[in-house]
Amino acid sequence: MTNHLIKTATALVLGLSLAACSSGSGQDEVLPGDREPIRSDEGFAGVIPSEVIGSAAISIPRARAFSNWTHRGSDIDHVQDHAALAGELSLAWTSEIGSGNDRRHRVTAEPVASRGQIYTLDSAGLVSALTPDGAIVWQASVAPSFEPFDASGGGLAIDGETLYVSSAFGTLHALETETGGQRWKQTLDASGVAAPTVAGGIVYVGGGDSRAWAINASTGRINWTFAGVPSDQSFAGGASPAIGRSLAIFPFANGDVQAVFRRGGFGRWNASVSGTREGFAVTRISDIVADPVIDNGRVYVGNFSGRITALNGTTGTRIWTAQQGTNASILPVGRNDLFTITDQNQLIRLSAKDGSTIWSLQLPHYVDEAEKRRGEVVVNYGPVLAGGRLIVASSDGVLRQFSATDGSNLGNVDLPAGAASSPIVVDEVLYVVTAKGQLAAFR
Repeated sequence: MTNHLIKTATALVLGLSLAACSSGSGQDEVLPGDREPIRSDEGFAGVIPSEVIGSAAISIPRARAFSNWTHRGSDIDHVQDHAALAGELSLAWTSEIGSGNDRRHRVTAEPVASRGQIYTLDSAGLVSALTPDGAIVWQASVAPSFEPFDASGGGLAIDGETLYVSSAFGTLHALETETGGQRWKQTLDASGVAAPTVAGGIVYVGGGDSRAWAINASTGRINWTFAGVPSDQSFAGGASPAIGRSLAIFPFANGDVQAVFRRGGFGRWNASVSGTREGFAVTRISDIVADPVIDNGRVYVGNFSGRITALNGTTGTRIWTAQQGTNASILPVGRNDLFTITDQNQLIRLSAKDGSTIWSLQLPHYVDEAEKRRGEVVVNYGPVLAGGRLIVASSDGVLRQFSATDGSNLGNVDLPAGAASSPIVVDEVLYVVTAKGQLAAFR
């Protein structure tokens, strides 16, 4: 039977079925019983309610004052330690660092800090170095001068006296931390270059086109490179590689995670975090949004469409998968707990043992909560663990503080202009980039 005949026969069967369901009077038969909606926001498989009340004992490491925050997520393995921070926070200062968010451009870089200076990257490729009092030490642009500014992305990392800057223009720069002078520049010819990770004299960086590079940190020459499976779906900035004792873990836009040996780039294992939550997900994009986190022999990764996965760090074997997407970093606390912000803007606490939810709470989701006016979504950055509580910086102009034990709110602080990056905590000061292109400091 031809395709045309199959379609015609199917249409006839459907038409006869519909006709049989109507009464002889031409009116639909009204069946008794209550009418329930076919779909609801909280009824889908794999979707947790906006609030899950729960509590369990938690082991929080002792808070320590840190003078360095060298990479996105604090360090090369992206495991952020418990930072010392005062219980009462107030805005100390704001300083202009360049361009903020607009309709076509976004800040994608988390600040980094080392040796008494804080470094930022705005949405137009301007790098700034600031003192702890907010004074500008130097500024340098990594945007090409010969073409119009029409891209966002990139990130920062520090190693010793060199600041490494990836840009949305497919370039990687090495700048002197004291002066901003350029040591070298490497053209990668790739879009959506993520924040670099520097370890053992090598800069590891990935692009939105699913390519990865290992670059000599001193000379800028490419040591090795490899290509993953390309994808036409990715987020500005992308996820940054994590570095373990012998392996480099690269996330790719198609949902793959590739572990390679740090020195030669030879493959050790490959795992897929592709897939979406059954029933409902904010998007079908499988790009890994959360930086891989290497902690206690495991690798934690998550995408934006409904998957957070724990992998064996040696073999890549899947340990568990939680049907939660994430739009933020995954924060391990102690050996038993994980925290993140989901694709539905819920702050959640997961068991590191099996990925089960201990508690969740709904963060602000829409700028205008009126049902008919919902459109623009609030972006929540973090969480970071500082001063004994979880801190989330939000684009709606609020720093929110929560108990790690049960998720209860411990107080809010006004954040002028709203957040555009995850906060960092250095020398007992919290820094966050705002949507208007400022660095804000809280003590």
